[in-house]
Amino acid sequence: MIKKLIKILSIIFLVLIPIILYLSFIGIKTERFNKRINNKILEINKNINLDLKSIVFLLNPYDFTVKITTKDPKILIEGKQILIKNIKTKISLKSLIIDEFSINDAEIRTEKIKLDDLILLGKSFRNSAQLFLLDRSIKDGFLTASIKLKFDNEGKIKNDYQIDGFVENGKLDILNKFNVENLNFDFKVSENKYTLKKTTFKFNNAKLLFPTIEANKKNNLMFVNGEVQTNEKD
Repeated sequence: MIKKLIKILSIIFLVLIPIILYLSFIGIKTERFNKRINNKILEINKNINLDLKSIVFLLNPYDFTVKITTKDPKILIEGKQILIKNIKTKISLKSLIIDEFSINDAEIRTEKIKLDDLILLGKSFRNSAQLFLLDRSIKDGFLTASIKLKFDNEGKIKNDYQIDGFVENGKLDILNKFNVENLNFDFKVSENKYTLKKTTFKFNNAKLLFPTIEANKKNNLMFVNGEVQTNEKD
């Protein structure tokens, strides 16, 4: 009896090992959960939709979680498409099995997108006077970013988000008085802290370079440190 039990357990073990290896390194590609994920996004922001392709599920047997990755999705908002390189998130295996999973975090990598499309997306989450002024000022430019988000139980974004990326060929017209052209910089954004590096642009035809600009928000005030380099006298 014991030998038979050991034999059965050995067979089960030999069957499970390749299945676990397959799920861990190759994963399952399916469109089954596209609608459910899109509905979760709508719970966070009812103004946007996701055009999802096949989603790959990879098992992490160490902590019993499942990594979800979708490549080349599109964010649809007000008739415009924002191209995304990939979206990644992680859920517990238990919540996937009982078909009641929720999104706790997400990592989003964008393709090159227009700055005015980014402002449109930002306004869909939280409209503000700053975004309104940016929308009126931005004339051209592109952005590429990597965004890490965490959500609370109500689907709201937590304050420990992080955004990294770069802006290239930006063009702004501020109050029809100040012109900014050829704006390029790397950036890192977190709660109450903004860092820009290798910032170059023309300001009313004067070439300017800021090696590093740091802005820290404290008590509703913004403290900015930086250094400007230019060959212009004025």
